[in-house]
Amino acid sequence: MDIIDMSDNSLEELRGKINDNEKLVLIDFYAFWCEPCIMLNPIIARIADEYRDNLEVYKVDVDKNPEVADEYNITNIPTIVVQKQDQIQNNIIGYRSYEDLQKTLKDSIE
Repeated sequence: MDIIDMSDNSLEELRGKINDNEKLVLIDFYAFWCEPCIMLNPIIARIADEYRDNLEVYKVDVDKNPEVADEYNITNIPTIVVQKQDQIQNNIIGYRSYEDLQKTLKDSIE
């Protein structure tokens, strides 16, 4: 399972990683003090492990990296953005169950 923390990276670095990637990308926008974000962590880890062949997972702490959060218009956390290169495929706001996230990803991968 590879989850890449992009909290200390610039917007340009994140864009470069996403645009150079053939896989679907999931970006988890969170904050360390956010209880629903903490509850979502094991679900994101499970998704990252199960979909590792088709999915790249990034995490962005909105407090550490407001530039990226602003670019993605993040106003609530947790927010999950599902993206393929420069195309946003889905924006999921709030806590979601494993089953909900799995269905969203399956729809995006197919």
